[in-house]
Amino acid sequence: MVSIEVTGLDSLIKKMQHVASPEMIDEFMAQMGDMMLNQARAYSPVRTGDMMNGINKNTTEQEIELFCDVPYAVYNEYGSYTTPAGTPENPIESTGPVSGKVAYRPFMRSAVYTVMNEKDKIFDMVFRRYWNV
Repeated sequence: MVSIEVTGLDSLIKKMQHVASPEMIDEFMAQMGDMMLNQARAYSPVRTGDMMNGINKNTTEQEIELFCDVPYAVYNEYGSYTTPAGTPENPIESTGPVSGKVAYRPFMRSAVYTVMNEKDKIFDMVFRRYWNV
């Protein structure tokens, strides 16, 4: 099983509490969680669809947890001793010099990074919806 927790949002939430209601913060966290879930499913390697369908999330007030309960998901996310690590720039297209196998495909972490880069836009969207701006 692969599980990734996005923590450290507490400082962001403390800043948001000055301008946002608890409902806005809840919606912001829900939107972030939904976007991470959708991105992880989009980035997931699909052969049978089991891994893509095994990705779920838990969202609390200050935490988002993505997890995939398919046993081999961990090897797609982190690789193994027989699967090369690829390069940080392009982990999907790299092949190992010895094995020639395609490198691991980090789908969960990629989803988290993608959505965290959009967090300001997500907050703006939620803020505008509540304040009709």
